[in-house]
Amino acid sequence: MVTIPLYIFLFIFFIALLILAIFYFIDLAHIVATANLTFVSFVVTSIVFILVIAVLYGTWFFLQGTDWQQTIKIWDNQWIGGESSLPF
Repeated sequence: MVTIPLYIFLFIFFIALLILAIFYFIDLAHIVATANLTFVSFVVTSIVFILVIAVLYGTWFFLQGTDWQQTIKIWDNQWIGGESSLPF
């Protein structure tokens, strides 16, 4: 039986969050470096930032009571040739 702890998915989420933050700061640096700060670029960048904050808050809110030590079964040999609870 192969199991992984639930906190592995949290680490994957943090890596994705780090990549998103890097791209966000590259976007900000590009806007400043090219002197292309217009109203539209400011609004779009602000909307993206607000949506990221909303997703982070929602993630924190919904995952407060999560037991990160819980394991998830990835593979079990009984699925293929083990005893079945089916009546036939």
